[in-house]
Amino acid sequence: MNPDSVSSSNSGTAPTRKDRGPIASQACDVCRQRKQRCDEKRPKCGLCTRLKIECNYREPVPTKKDKTMVEILDRVKSIENKLDRLPQRVVGGTSDSKSFQTTPANQPSYSESFNFDSEGHAFSPTFLRPYELSPGRLEIETKYHHFTASHKILTWPAVQQLLLQAVSSNIGDLKDLEKGSVFIVRMQAARPPLSLNVDLQDKPFVGMQSLASRAVGGSRITFPALSRETMHQLTTSYFDTFNFLYPFMDRQNFVSDTLTKVTSEGFDGDVESVLALLIFALGDVALEGSRGSPVDIYRGRPSGVRGGSGSSRPPGLAFFNEALKRIGCIFTDCSLENVQIFCLTALYYQTCCRHMEFWRSMVSASSSCNILITSDSIDWKSPKGDLIKRAYWHCATMETTLHLDMDLPLTSMMNLEKKVELPLFLTPFCEEDFKGDQQTHWQAHNSSVLALRRICVQIQNGIHEMANMDTSSPSTDAFSFLSASGVRQLAS
Repeated sequence: MNPDSVSSSNSGTAPTRKDRGPIASQACDVCRQRKQRCDEKRPKCGLCTRLKIECNYREPVPTKKDKTMVEILDRVKSIENKLDRLPQRVVGGTSDSKSFQTTPANQPSYSESFNFDSEGHAFSPTFLRPYELSPGRLEIETKYHHFTASHKILTWPAVQQLLLQAVSSNIGDLKDLEKGSVFIVRMQAARPPLSLNVDLQDKPFVGMQSLASRAVGGSRITFPALSRETMHQLTTSYFDTFNFLYPFMDRQNFVSDTLTKVTSEGFDGDVESVLALLIFALGDVALEGSRGSPVDIYRGRPSGVRGGSGSSRPPGLAFFNEALKRIGCIFTDCSLENVQIFCLTALYYQTCCRHMEFWRSMVSASSSCNILITSDSIDWKSPKGDLIKRAYWHCATMETTLHLDMDLPLTSMMNLEKKVELPLFLTPFCEEDFKGDQQTHWQAHNSSVLALRRICVQIQNGIHEMANMDTSSPSTDAFSFLSASGVRQLAS
C-alpha cells in the first residue's frame, strides 16, 4: 500500500472524529484520599454529608479547548476601545470649506448655544460650531452638564421642540427662562402682592421708658389688640414650631430681653420691635395653620389649608406689615439681630408661597451674615458665637437648597464654610426648650439636616468633577464619595 494514500486517508477521516465530550467534574479531596467514587454533589457530596466533615473541590484545570480566558480578554479589549472613543471627536483632513454644510439636523438648539456661568457653574451643554473651527479641521465635542433644578427640562430637545411649536414667537423668553433667577421672577410676577391694608390699630405709649429708649428718642406706641397674654402665646407658638425646624433664635434671650422691652415700653423703629413683630407674625401662622378656619369649603368638604382669607391675606399679615413699616430703620445694620430679622422675613414669605421674596430675603440675610463674620472678631466658644454659627448654617442650608432646586446663584457667604464650625447649642436651655427637645429631638434633627446638606454638596461636586474629568485620566477619586461607603464616610 502506498504510504501517501494511507496518510491522505487518515487526514481525510480526521475531521469526522467525534469531539471529546464535556470534562467530568473532579472528586472532592476526601473521596480522592479514600480512593472511592464521589457522587460530586454540591456543596457537599454524599460521603462528606454523612460524615459531617468539610467538603472541598479542587478547581478544574483548564484544557486546551477551554477558551473562557480568551473570550474574557476579547471582551475587555472591546470595552477599552469603547472607552477610548467616549470623547466624541471627528477629525477630518479636508480643505474645502463647502464640504460641510449645516443641515437642520446638525443645527444645535438654542439651549446648546446658550451658555452662562453663575459663580463658576456652567448650566447648559456647549457644542463647538463648525464655522468656529480652524480651516481644514472638523471637530465636534459634546460636553455633559448635570442639572438638579427641575425647570432645566426646558433644555431637553424634545421639550424644546414642543415649546417651539407652541410659542415660537416667544423663543427669546424661553431661552431666558433657563436661568434660575429669571425663571423664578417670571413665574412669580403674575401673583398679586400681599395686602398692605391689613395693619394694627395703635395708640401712643404712656408709661416709664428706659434710659436707652429715651436717648434714642421718638414716640413709642402700643397696640390695644396685642395684650401681654397674646404676645406670650404667639411667642410660645413660634418657638414650639418654627424654631425647632430653624433654630437660629434663642428663646431665653428673646423672652428675657426683647419681649420684656416691648411689653413694658411699647414699640418703635428699633431692632427689638421689628424682631418681636416678626416673631408674632410667624407665631400667628403656626396657630392659625393648626387651629384656624379652613380657607375654602368645596361641596361640604373643608380644605386642609387653614388660616387667613386668600393668598393675599395670610395669617399674621397685620404683624408682618407693622414690622415692614419699621424695618427700614435698621435695614443697613450688620449685626446678629439684623441677620435674624432677614431670616424671619424670609420664613414668613416662605409660608405664604412667595418664593421670589423668600429668595431675595435670604440673599439679604446671607450678605449681612457675611459682613458680620468677616468684619469683626468673634468668640466662637461663647453663647453669642454659637448663635452666630446657627444663623450662618441656616443661611447656608437655605442657599444650598435654592441652588440645587432652582439653580439660583450662591452668595460669597458660602466661601466661609470652612471657617465656621457646626453649632454646639451652648446656650443654657429653658424648661420649654428642654421639654421640646425630649419630644421632638430638634437638636438631632438639625444636625442631621446639616449632615445631609454636606452629603448633597459633596455628591453634586463629585458629579461635576466626573463630567469634567478626562476619560484618559487614571484617577478614580471622583468616584470614591459617590459610592455607598463614600456616603457613609461623609455622614460620619
